[in-house]
This record gives sequence, structure tokens and C-alpha cells, in this order.
Amino acid sequence: MKSSGKVAIIIPNYNGERVLFDCISSILKSTYQDYAIIIVDDHSAHFAASRLTGIDSRIICIQNEENLGFSASINKGIKYAVEHDFDYIMPLNNDTLIDNHMLAILVTASARKYVTVPTMYYAAHRDVIWYGGGKIDSRSGRVIHTGRNKRSVGQTFIKEVTFATGCCLLIPAFIIKEIGMLDTAYYMYYEDVEYSARITVNRYKILYVSNALLWHRVNFTTSKVGGNSLYYTKRNWLHFIKTSSYIADKRGAYLYVLKDSFRELCSREHSLKYKQTLICAWTDFLCGKTGKTKNF
Repeated sequence: MKSSGKVAIIIPNYNGERVLFDCISSILKSTYQDYAIIIVDDHSAHFAASRLTGIDSRIICIQNEENLGFSASINKGIKYAVEHDFDYIMPLNNDTLIDNHMLAILVTASARKYVTVPTMYYAAHRDVIWYGGGKIDSRSGRVIHTGRNKRSVGQTFIKEVTFATGCCLLIPAFIIKEIGMLDTAYYMYYEDVEYSARITVNRYKILYVSNALLWHRVNFTTSKVGGNSLYYTKRNWLHFIKTSSYIADKRGAYLYVLKDSFRELCSREHSLKYKQTLICAWTDFLCGKTGKTKNF
């Protein structure tokens, strides 16, 4: 049975105009038409809101006066969506292209009760999976993307998962009102892990919907943040262990990350800069630093 409801598609943008227009174009081809596109620009060097709002009346632009990061930008979009009574909220990376049936499939599967996530392929290899569901290891806080780098088998199914990547997830608005918005202590990276854990701890379900499709330009994202991804991923992983009730054995989880970091420090595969960044992540975590830091 088909479901309905107004969807707020929230796209954070930071110097990503080159891919943003392609993302918007893919959304506008959707068979599901009850939506608005809320673009939150995170203080890009060159951003012309008028170029975007002129494309379609459903496009709304919010501009940050300073660089706030992924979590805070998404939260600005969420606040707008809640204030304007949207039924669903869907964070979406600007470096994605969605299938024209994806929205309709996710909304139907959600039925205003569940968080839903699509299959995500590499844009450069359109039949190779980047995300096919995921889980958070409660012993270590580590995230596992199911089916990564495997080719599509073309099966249609829905299954419950414990990790929804922030690249794209459809959330009924009532769940956000119940459990809150993203934690800005993460700035970027691992905020989706914390939010997925919060959804699960509060006994809501995340459903992976295999026939809802999206393509992700993964290299575009990683090339923009560079070494920052290592710093924020490692530091925020540790912060997640410290603060989330999802991790019961915190001592065991810390030991897992410590062993993983020690292995990287001893490896000849990693550069001196890589190892220095890793040490900074640990040092800043131990000093209680969260959010955006000066050097990263």
C-alpha cells in the first residue's frame, strides 16, 4: 500500500556547487512529488542562492554565517522542517544522485513509523555497492557497511539494521521530535553512528530497503576533507564510546580502538602525517575536545 506525507530533503553544502546541481536535478525527476529541497550552505566561498531557488519553487536556501559543520547544518534544516510541519525529514549528501523511484519507495516502506535507508552504489561503478545496510558493533563501536564493494544481486527485500549512514536516510518527523536532532559535538563524522544508536536505544526501527537506489560520489567527499576525515573519525569514535549507552563494555571498546591505533602507528603503510593526525585525535579526545577544532 502506498503511503504519503510531505518530505523535507535537507542537503548540506560546503563548496560543492559542482555536484549540488546534479543532485538537485536527480531529485526533480522523482516520481514522488510531495517534497521541498532545503539547502543549508555552510559558508561556502562562492554560493549564489538565487541560482538555486530560481530552478524550482520547492527549493529553499539557508546560509550559515560561519562554517558550522555537517551536524549543525543538518540541524538548521531539521528546525525549519519541524517548524513547517513536514511529515518526513531526509538528510541527503550533495554528492549523490537518486533514482527517480527512491523517494516513493522509502516513504512507502516507512509508513510514518520507521526510519528507512536505500541501497547506495558508487557513482563511478554504478553496480558496485557502497552501502547495503549496516550495523554498529556494540562491543567496539565500529561500523560495518553490509555488502560494500560487492556487485548488486538485484534482489528486493527489507531488513532491519542498526546503522543508517547520514548520506541518506528518511526519518518520520515524530521520531526527531522524540529523540532530538544531531549531536553537534561530532562536527562531522560519526554523528550518524550516534544518531543510529539513539534511534535503536529508543526502540525505533531502521529498515534497509534494497530496491530504493542512490549513487554516491564517494571520492568527491573524501577529497574535500582530506586528513580531517581521519582525525574526526577516530576522535569521534572514542567520543561515541564514552557517551553512548549503546556501548555497554566501554573498557573493552576503548581497548579495541587502542589496539587498532597502535597497529596503524606501527605500520609502514602510513605516512608520518597520518600518524601525527592519529595522535592528535587521541590527545584531543583525552583533553575532552569536541566539535570543530582549530587545526582540522
